[in-house]
Amino acid sequence: MTTIQQEAYQLIDTMPDESVRILVDYIRKVFPSRPETSNTKWVRFDENYRVANRKKLARIAEMQDSWNGNGAKAISAAVIESVRDLLEQMEFQPEIFPTACDSIQFEYEMQDGGHLEIEISSKDQAECFYVDANGNEYLEQISADAESINRKVAEHYGSKFS
Repeated sequence: MTTIQQEAYQLIDTMPDESVRILVDYIRKVFPSRPETSNTKWVRFDENYRVANRKKLARIAEMQDSWNGNGAKAISAAVIESVRDLLEQMEFQPEIFPTACDSIQFEYEMQDGGHLEIEISSKDQAECFYVDANGNEYLEQISADAESINRKVAEHYGSKFS
């Protein structure tokens, strides 16, 4: 016997990403569940975002060589598995995108205009690129584990959630 929540997740799995985003935004407006800080308006901590990311990662895993039209290799199974594990442990769900460098990029938009990108590859290190609201750019390496990534995202959101 399935629960209403399981049925809802199954339905969400069949929806286009933009429809999921609209639905979640509506639910968050009607049923706010967490206090918001100055940057958390765009935080994706709802379980529906995790489901949407699972679905998107499954599509990325199916991409073949030259998926971008410029000869990029398919994303390796090791990267897919690493990202799958990370997404399950992420406090704040990112937007995810494949790159032509056998990696997957996590992206976070801040309400103040800042932007954080974290590139995950099969290596133990993740590359973080941040542009603040004033256009200042920062690049750093962090461990490619959920604790380090959650900490970095929370730091940029000005949040103490993690």
